[in-house]
Amino acid sequence: MQDGSAEAAFQKDLKYTRSLGISSLPVCLVQYEERSVLISQLTSYEGFQEVISVLSGNTVSKMPVSPSGELFLSLLKRHPLISFQELICAMNCTDETELKDVIRDTDPSLYTVTQYSFIQSRITECR
Repeated sequence: MQDGSAEAAFQKDLKYTRSLGISSLPVCLVQYEERSVLISQLTSYEGFQEVISVLSGNTVSKMPVSPSGELFLSLLKRHPLISFQELICAMNCTDETELKDVIRDTDPSLYTVTQYSFIQSRITECR
């Protein structure tokens, strides 16, 4: 980090976001092959489905997802900073209780850590 690589990477990202005309958050760039759409507002799951459907010419379809310990561990491994709310959505849980049950059944030690992270994120949101 002291070698200037972080600053160079930041400047590269900044240049790219400016080239896309991004001036505020949240923003999500959805790409499929050579086509892309820049979504510059909060968008529902259904909104993303519609964008993906249009971009892909209906060749990409929704895969059924069931809450499971395997899915939870996979998401946690790939996205270690994923929020509790993102896990609920990504795992297709009906609510916090269902996610907590999956976590507890998968690994009780993770339940405690996740519960702590969830509480900490709520405290941060309130500040």
